[in-house]
Amino acid sequence: MGKSTEEVGEYTVGLESRVENLKNLLDTKPISHVQILGLYGMGGIGKTTLAKALYNDIVGDFKERAFISNVRERSSDQDGLPRSFINELFGLQVEDVNRDREKITREWAHGKKILVVFDDVDKVDQVDALVGETSWCGEGSIIIITTRDEEILTKLSVNQKYEVQCLTGMQALKLFSYHSLRKEKPTASLLDLSKKIVEIAGLLPLSVEVVGSLLYDKIERREWQVQLRKLKMIQPNNNLQDVLALSFKSLNDEERQVFLDIACLFHGMEITKEDVVDILNGCGFKAEAVLDVLRQKSLVKITTEGTLWMHDQIRDMARLVDLRENSGMRSRLCDHDSEIMAVLNNPKGTTSIEGIAFGFTKRVDEMALRSLQNNWSINSICTYLRKKFIRFQDEGKPEYTIRVESFVPMTKLRLLQINHMKLEGNLKLLPSEIKWIQWKGCPLKILPPDFLSGQLAVLDLSESGIKRVQSLSSRGVVENLKVVNLSGCRSLKAIPDLSKHKALEKLVLERCKLLVKVPRS
Repeated sequence: MGKSTEEVGEYTVGLESRVENLKNLLDTKPISHVQILGLYGMGGIGKTTLAKALYNDIVGDFKERAFISNVRERSSDQDGLPRSFINELFGLQVEDVNRDREKITREWAHGKKILVVFDDVDKVDQVDALVGETSWCGEGSIIIITTRDEEILTKLSVNQKYEVQCLTGMQALKLFSYHSLRKEKPTASLLDLSKKIVEIAGLLPLSVEVVGSLLYDKIERREWQVQLRKLKMIQPNNNLQDVLALSFKSLNDEERQVFLDIACLFHGMEITKEDVVDILNGCGFKAEAVLDVLRQKSLVKITTEGTLWMHDQIRDMARLVDLRENSGMRSRLCDHDSEIMAVLNNPKGTTSIEGIAFGFTKRVDEMALRSLQNNWSINSICTYLRKKFIRFQDEGKPEYTIRVESFVPMTKLRLLQINHMKLEGNLKLLPSEIKWIQWKGCPLKILPPDFLSGQLAVLDLSESGIKRVQSLSSRGVVENLKVVNLSGCRSLKAIPDLSKHKALEKLVLERCKLLVKVPRS
């Protein structure tokens, strides 16, 4: 069973009347069958916010409910997304989605009244993969789909379509005033400029919020006139990405770096704000202060669960900026980027790369099997890893190997995530500028003392099979190392004396069952 409610924005306008309109649409149909409601409209117009508000309003009538967010972005994992759907909706852990689907719908789901939201769908088969035929749903079930493409709703034969419209002029002005002045309406001296800015921003909630936040705490008319001129310069195209980019341009160099790190690398990771702050502080940034600026400008939001959230349009803007600023090459690569494997195989032109993030699943070794035996089958794991470009050395034991030499030209590399991978070659050759290494599932049994960069500030080797960590005192690490995470290293028996590491702030040793003694330092 999913969460009882979803987080909606801290300040919204016009939601109540729209929710009532949607409820009336649903009420026009008898509840003796499954109702499918489709919300469509351009990016940034507020589809997700409206879907969350409707979900929160009616969720109390449903025992089985789930809000499946970011379907478009998560759909690359064709096994993981359906598995997550089944887990959230029914609280079930399944081994093989395709094999168990019929059993689930026949024995567990059949006849149950459910509420499901599929947010940001861009392909018909994404919903088919999750729901399939709706005949198994019980009376009164409601399925809500949000998408930018109306044609998808037509192909899915939804019962009702609802086009999410732009805000009215008055609604947009109210939203803009809150984010720029923290008032219900603009002051008299700024009213005319506010109306012009809102009109140029296109009455889209996202652009109105971001542009309003850009002017937060600026009370001089002259400052508002400057932003109005900048907005006028992007007409007549009035592209949302260009509007959002104005906020990026208002950031200083440090704020830009942090924003791009979050948007291009950390967004989408299962990582907390606390962990991101540790990493960014390790890079020499004033992380908390910068995050406050990004949050105030509505570029980043912090959820009640303590994670960072960013609208997909803002993320796309950031990745486009990163591409433009590096002559068509990305400086930050994650496993969603198609060019990441090409870059590793052909290191030409990689000197500008600052971050690489692989999000591979655990290797299928004995440790991984013990922790996953209740959830995944060998076949489903192998299918997932195969789709993530991992080659098989023998059946049931997938492993992807990267040669260390591939990283040598990356002289600006600061951030490196290589989870559940094997590095082949001399580890001393890793770039000296690396500040953060996350190597979950590290295949090494003994961590050598001389591969760590002197600049390293955060070392995360959690969920690994490491038995012993030797000295961490090599090449200047003593002065810079702030965080060491060895949680879940169930075979770990020994760690070194860390008394000389004066900068060390956190040492995480949770679930290290064989580590019965640590140095008194």
